[in-house]
Amino acid sequence: MRSKKTEAHNNLLILSRKWKLAVIFDIFIILALILTIYILINQNFTKIKYVEFGKKDNYAFRVLTSTIANEEKQLLIKQYLRDYVKFRESYEYGKKIDKRIVEKIRAISSDKVFKSYEVLQKTRDKISTFNKREIVILQDIEIENGRSHHVRYKTIDHYNGEKYENEWIMRIDYIFEKHRVRQKNELLNPFGLVIVNYRDDTILNEEDILNQK
Repeated sequence: MRSKKTEAHNNLLILSRKWKLAVIFDIFIILALILTIYILINQNFTKIKYVEFGKKDNYAFRVLTSTIANEEKQLLIKQYLRDYVKFRESYEYGKKIDKRIVEKIRAISSDKVFKSYEVLQKTRDKISTFNKREIVILQDIEIENGRSHHVRYKTIDHYNGEKYENEWIMRIDYIFEKHRVRQKNELLNPFGLVIVNYRDDTILNEEDILNQK
């Protein structure tokens, strides 16, 4: 009789252990699924703050917190680079550059690249052969594994009542440095984008897509 009770007790212990193992296994599976979902979400989305400016003469802004997909992030980066070219290459004789534009250029430039911009601005009135230069961005393309862009743009130069148009291609190389995002500039550069090379690349191989009309 005792042996039967002992056997029944042992069976209950075995069954109890099996249930415990099953519960532990289920908890492990649930945690693994939660971790997988978390990783996937963070791979596909980036949380940023971005600024929405008002009218041309009213620079009041509001900060919007948003979760954006990587594709949208790439579009924003492309817009940053397009604006960068437009800000750097625009010119009007004798007119002081808006300090807010200078701050935008500084926020995403390496020290070397920003220094070259400062040197250009100091000498531009002396060496310029036109009174005003307008910039129209035509096209851009990502090159070299997402760390470089070619930006095609048109210059419209004004001199003595005449207009002169030319097309150029600028190469922009950049990296990302999260430590560059600080409270004072996070609205100007939420991605930590740093332009490390900015050069005229107009003469390119004929097979380059930007050289195809």
